[in-house]
Amino acid sequence: MLEGVNYLRYQGAEDLIKEYYDALFFFKQQKVVDVLKGYCRLKGNAINDYMRCHFATEFSNKDDEEYFGESGVVFYLDYPAVDNDCAIVLSYDEFLEVVKCRCKEYISVNPEKNDEIIQLLDILEQKLGHI
Repeated sequence: MLEGVNYLRYQGAEDLIKEYYDALFFFKQQKVVDVLKGYCRLKGNAINDYMRCHFATEFSNKDDEEYFGESGVVFYLDYPAVDNDCAIVLSYDEFLEVVKCRCKEYISVNPEKNDEIIQLLDILEQKLGHI
């Protein structure tokens, strides 16, 4: 785990995850489908130098300073995106719920992406269910 970083659970940090996805949709509006495709390959993404997420499976070495556990997804939010550097760890179920919810919002504004997003969410759900 990273030194000087406050590690949090999703419960109680929902607003920070919302900020992450608000920034993703604002800065990477045209890349949301690509981000979701990456998630289906269990690859995280970075919005900028201060906001990024990773799957536990991306860290095969337990000695890696960013290793946070054997399962789940971690969202790193660093200053100046937040007041204090933090990492929010979500279970795969929590992560899937957040992604589904945010993708529904994305589809409401981009209905032409509905079929592709729904298909990718199904793939992601299957992938996470087999880890």
